[in-house]
Amino acid sequence: MRPAGSKTPSSEGIVAIDPDTVLVLRQHIVNQDESKARLGADWIDTDLLLTQRDGSPLHPADVADEFARLIKLAGLPPITLHGLRHGAATLALGAGGT
Repeated sequence: MRPAGSKTPSSEGIVAIDPDTVLVLRQHIVNQDESKARLGADWIDTDLLLTQRDGSPLHPADVADEFARLIKLAGLPPITLHGLRHGAATLALGAGGT
């Protein structure tokens, strides 16, 4: 049985990311592995890439709040993560993506 909100194998896909993002994600994995080692049995193993400091899942509202804070800090016009997703999908479709 899959956890609530998880993707089915048929819904999974490949996402192209730039080399700088790959480096950031690789460093994040190193940092996360260090946290796992430091916390030992207290690490909550969710098999997620982006988690709380203890491995537990991020709460969607906390992610949205942090995104809004960063958008404001950068002086950008307000947009939600959902709006950003739709914008990216529109650009991908316009470029011939699926």
